[in-house]
Amino acid sequence: MTRQPVEIAVEHIQAVVNGDPIAMAANYAPDATLIRPQATFTGLVEIKAYFTTVPQRLGKGQVIFKEIRMSGPNIKLKWRIEDGPADGVSGVDEMEILGEQIVSQRVSIDSSDF
Repeated sequence: MTRQPVEIAVEHIQAVVNGDPIAMAANYAPDATLIRPQATFTGLVEIKAYFTTVPQRLGKGQVIFKEIRMSGPNIKLKWRIEDGPADGVSGVDEMEILGEQIVSQRVSIDSSDF
């Protein structure tokens, strides 16, 4: 049974909430692109390396996802970090999910990056 883009996004959200960098990268295509305000990560190797830094950068902070919007293969996730060194940082992730894989993700942050 084919998983829908929103199911892939929810899996990614759960991995972030659980602080699991392996699961965070699990649904990315081998040639995916992750664009953050200060850097672009191209390909699964770079994306996996980036996600290994996330738990340390969050510290005890928790990412709270506030809204998911879907339009075909495009998913928009609003989030906010609570507690920890990045308390109050918020933003929006926009993903394109094709063939059950995240092929691109753009992260917009409302303040400074964490």
